[in-house]
Amino acid sequence: MDLQTFFLRQHAAVHARDVSGLDFAVQRVFGEPSDQQMRIRPGKGLNSLMWLLWHMARTEDAAVNPVVAGRDQVLDDEWVRRMNVPWRIIGTGMTDNEVTEMTARADVAAVRAYRSGGRTAHPRGRPGAARRRLGRNHRRRRHQARRRDRRVP
Repeated sequence: MDLQTFFLRQHAAVHARDVSGLDFAVQRVFGEPSDQQMRIRPGKGLNSLMWLLWHMARTEDAAVNPVVAGRDQVLDDEWVRRMNVPWRIIGTGMTDNEVTEMTARADVAAVRAYRSGGRTAHPRGRPGAARRRLGRNHRRRRHQARRRDRRVP
């Protein structure tokens, strides 16, 4: 198995069935709990499942979409409104109070939908499409780097 195939399989393992097309344990962890269960913070300084799901979705949207897919983030004013989460950050460095507020206010169904809709690196379980996109973006970046190297300062 090549590195790209390995990456795409690992990536699929953390997505819902509607994205990966496969069954993984993560679907039970983030898909089955009630809204109330998703909001539980299991201890002081620990994050809720709600926050973790939002953080994973935001991180992927902010990093994978621009880098791997070569397109803008999915997050826009409509997603901010639907999720009822005003932050456009990925959550790293949030204070305990901010995590508590985000956990309480977020619309669980909307965050689950954003997690499915905000992804691109493994679209609808088609690793071939992602592999082709990875190759195109890699070739484009390599070509751009060569052009930069040829420039005279």
